[in-house]
Amino acid sequence: MPTNEAWYLGVDPGSAKTGFAWVAADGKIQKVEVLATAALTELLPQILAVAPAAVILGNGTNSDSVRQMLTAANPAGNIIMIEEGYSTEEARKLYWQENPPHGW
Repeated sequence: MPTNEAWYLGVDPGSAKTGFAWVAADGKIQKVEVLATAALTELLPQILAVAPAAVILGNGTNSDSVRQMLTAANPAGNIIMIEEGYSTEEARKLYWQENPPHGW
């Protein structure tokens, strides 16, 4: 994760799993990870140790609960809610760009 520059944390909340993307100010993805939603209360302080410029949180499944956890872990943090309709399709396109299929 970036330490001395602006960066953003994208969060895709879910009931069982929550996805995270650490993104540099220039838009380049630095790291992605999927964590158990039930473990977020204990993991978020570590994740937010180097404060992001903003947390971008999708408004889908379980977003209210994840927002509460994010706020508890970093009360001064900037959380921006976004519409996540069709985001799975967009993520799939990006995944295949980053990980081109091999073989057939």
